[in-house]
Amino acid sequence: MRLRKKDETPELTLQAHRFSNEAFALAKGKETFCAKGRVDAADVATLRRLIYGGGGDGDLGVTRAEADALFDINNACRSAANDPAWATFFAEAVGACLIAVSPFRQPSREAAARDEAWLRGRTSLGEFAKGMARAPDLQGAVREILDPDGDAEDEWSGENDRFETAQMAALEINDEEARWLIGRLSPDKLSEPERRLIEFLRGRSPKVSDLVKPLLNAGSAPAEPPPVFGHRAKPPTAA
Repeated sequence: MRLRKKDETPELTLQAHRFSNEAFALAKGKETFCAKGRVDAADVATLRRLIYGGGGDGDLGVTRAEADALFDINNACRSAANDPAWATFFAEAVGACLIAVSPFRQPSREAAARDEAWLRGRTSLGEFAKGMARAPDLQGAVREILDPDGDAEDEWSGENDRFETAQMAALEINDEEARWLIGRLSPDKLSEPERRLIEFLRGRSPKVSDLVKPLLNAGSAPAEPPPVFGHRAKPPTAA
């Protein structure tokens, strides 16, 4: 049994346990699926809850550890008749690890402690009376009528800008991510989930590492010939 430190609130302790429980559940799930050697529909549903659950280390995002677990499961079950949903789920989850970020994050210990202190705080009768005696905010009231969502938009504008910046940065597949991906893919012949992953990544990233470009370009559809005078050019005839 883990003893709680003096400065830890029960909520923060519960949050730490939730993180460890998510990681433990994923590890046990991976062990079970690898031993069984097959992924069925119920297994995909279980993994979806574990990977995208809000209590994990990445919240709704997919962490590298979670993507590694999915690769381990895929390697152990690659020759089995897995449920068709497995390939799609694998591609989207591992792809999200590479080119997406989650807008949701668990608050830090300090932020959670501040929120709890604010909730525990009570307004005195004198402070309440002073607030009642203040002149009404007519300008704010008019804005509330004309633009009821304005205050919320102002409050979240900075956070939204930071998320958009992080999302644009995440779309790039850098050298480190490329080396990890190449090291995890099957060296001889890609499995169906791995092929789905390559298809998922192809065309979604505006900038990719040179290390992974041949992999993403392999098997891509050839570009159509440009239109000529409003009509498509005829394909070249054989000599």
